[in-house]
Amino acid sequence: SAGSCVEGMRILIDGEIFSWQRAGGISRMYCRLIPLLLRMDPTLEIVLAVKRGGIGQLDEALLPYVAWIPQIPASIRPWRFWRKIAPSINRALASFFWKRNRADLFVSTYYTTPPVDCPRICVVYDMTFELFPESFENKFGDQTRAQNKRAVRNADCVICISENTKRDVLRLLGVAESKCRVVPLAGFDVPAGP
Repeated sequence: SAGSCVEGMRILIDGEIFSWQRAGGISRMYCRLIPLLLRMDPTLEIVLAVKRGGIGQLDEALLPYVAWIPQIPASIRPWRFWRKIAPSINRALASFFWKRNRADLFVSTYYTTPPVDCPRICVVYDMTFELFPESFENKFGDQTRAQNKRAVRNADCVICISENTKRDVLRLLGVAESKCRVVPLAGFDVPAGP
């Protein structure tokens, strides 16, 4: 609750979900949740870390909170040269970005594990890749399952959106039950005004 926040708390939220989807349920939730949290506690400082060039579209209301993660753009020429080294450079730039952004709390919107020096929250929406591995029998599926497992295990707190998701996390990833909290998602509208 807002009453339990430390005055002036700085929350760093990755914008990973905005790289994956243009207008899905998870991104819409954060578009509504961030302004709501700030209205509930005006002393909060929220920074939404977003990669440039993702497929997602940010709600205009979130732009004042965005810190862009530097990257070499795909449009740089000659791309035949840059495409080989850009991934390594982009990883180094992202690592530098995360290390220089001090925070009191980090929230992963979609299974990220940046090098931050603060408590971490990982929000788990479902375990689709783990429950149906036969539907994702490729390198992407393997990488996603490994990334999900790493993010959940590295988190100080795992927020599951349902009791069923919590059971799946406990059973499939072997996370301690004391680390998991259930916070059900519900549709909500953020009222206009202060």
